[in-house]
Amino acid sequence: MVGIKKHIAHEEIKLELNPAGSIQVSQCQPRDGLLVLKIQNILVCCIYNAPNTSPYSFSSDELSHFIDSMTTMEKVNKCNGSIITGDINFESTDWAQVTSTDEYQERVLCTLLENNFDNVNEKKAIRQLDVVLTNNPDLVSTSRGE
Repeated sequence: MVGIKKHIAHEEIKLELNPAGSIQVSQCQPRDGLLVLKIQNILVCCIYNAPNTSPYSFSSDELSHFIDSMTTMEKVNKCNGSIITGDINFESTDWAQVTSTDEYQERVLCTLLENNFDNVNEKKAIRQLDVVLTNNPDLVSTSRGE
């Protein structure tokens, strides 16, 4: 659940993940584990990606298409930036170097870099949100681990 105060302008953006075809923002129900909101002039996405050994995890093509779609939706909706936060289960990723020993994760990291996203969450995730990705760092105060 995402709570937003009534006085803050917002809308849910429904996105159909279709890597083979064009980007479709429509009235379809988004896949479980993915919610995109436009809050004032910022696109915010909450995502849960099951571990890549799970049949419920997004494919690297689906995640890459989604990231590309966020960038397109940002332009179409005249937003000031995007934030993607949640648990993407990228345990093999070195976020300081933005590299991974896992091919699946590395493909998605390349798409993040191509779309100017960076992880501003400096905490080591243990049963919590593991990423706060943004293409406009001015939108986020960094979270520092102790």
